[in-house]
Amino acid sequence: MPFFLKKIYNYILSLNRHCERSEAIQGLKSLIYKHLVILLISLQITYFSITQHFPGLLRKLAMTAHRKKVLTFIVMSSLIMPIFAADKNSKLSNIKTEIESLQQSIAQDKGSYKTAENDLQATEIKMNRLFISMEKLDKKMIPLQNNITRLNQQITSLQNTLLREEEGLGQEMRNMYEFGQDGAVKLILNTETPDDVQRMMQYFRLLNEDKIASMKKVKDNLDQLLQLQQHLKQRKTQLQNIRLQEQDLARDLKQQQSQRQKLIAAIDDTLTAKGDRLNALQQNRRSLEGLVQQLKNQPAITTLPPFSFPRLRGHLPWPLPGTIVEHFGTSIDESNLQWSGVLINTPQNTPVHAIYPGRVIFADWLKGFGLLVIIDHGLDYMSLYGRNDALMVKTGDHVSFGQIIARAGSTGGYDKSSLYFEIRHQGDPVDPEQWCKGSL
Repeated sequence: MPFFLKKIYNYILSLNRHCERSEAIQGLKSLIYKHLVILLISLQITYFSITQHFPGLLRKLAMTAHRKKVLTFIVMSSLIMPIFAADKNSKLSNIKTEIESLQQSIAQDKGSYKTAENDLQATEIKMNRLFISMEKLDKKMIPLQNNITRLNQQITSLQNTLLREEEGLGQEMRNMYEFGQDGAVKLILNTETPDDVQRMMQYFRLLNEDKIASMKKVKDNLDQLLQLQQHLKQRKTQLQNIRLQEQDLARDLKQQQSQRQKLIAAIDDTLTAKGDRLNALQQNRRSLEGLVQQLKNQPAITTLPPFSFPRLRGHLPWPLPGTIVEHFGTSIDESNLQWSGVLINTPQNTPVHAIYPGRVIFADWLKGFGLLVIIDHGLDYMSLYGRNDALMVKTGDHVSFGQIIARAGSTGGYDKSSLYFEIRHQGDPVDPEQWCKGSL
């Protein structure tokens, strides 16, 4: 075999052994090896063809060992480099494909996050309607239950009266039976004067009228008892229907709460990175700030209480009982942001009270703050109440001091019941603990 063919053959064997040892190019082994084997076979065929047909040509191409090595290197490089170039292009293509796939995945995550947020908003708004419906049913049940209690008392009292009247009437009937009709005739005939006869007849007439009146009274009371019992039956039916409606609402509410938990989990899955959570918090903050700036431009309240809002600094009540777990100005976890209000832990469904009279200028769902109520107190002061499960007021309502405006909860994508509470002046947040005093 010619020298340069042996070189190629030995190079193939060496390359094969190198591929066996190196995991980095295992994927290229079969491809390179295949091309080199084809090269070696092609060169052998070419060499034997030249030897048979042009024997003098090889003597003219005689080379030194150095030139043979150079030629071997050039031939090998010219054949191997395209293979490595093709592999490099293949790797770049794979990287490009992975980048495109990652971009698609990020876009899908953003789409999933937005969809989950929209679904969460719709779910929590529906839960709010269910809470309000249940509250209205509870209010209907209270007078019905009181009416049923009153009817039961009236029925019991009337039954006792009827029992006494029936006993008295029965005794009179027994007396009449014992006295007999002949006894009355004898009593009249035994009278001595016409006046006595007339008086006795008047007596028996009054006695009969009294018996008739007693019997009529018993009948009227009995009719009244039957009517009361009918009313009682109707009220109980109404109460039962309301309870069935409440059970349906409770079942729907439970389904919505289950759906809400799934949506919260889906949102958490898309916010795996710290940067994602910070971005979400910043978006929430921008949403609230934009809303506050928009609400600042609304017409101011003209009718104010005797004591203006700033005069009550340090004496205002807290909106509900609970424990402050996040204070104004402290850092928000996983961000460089600070709390613009306070977070008060409180049981679910706890009534939320207005801290001061005013007009409701916002009562709706806001991203990151759930079901939110904002009250304008005049003189550029407003108070904000977020994360509620139910809103008891609507935009435009005028609220009085201490009026129930919401029910505390965890809307906005949170897992613990609490109230997010802010006080703002001219759109800027101030420390609520400097304005509200006393034990929560």
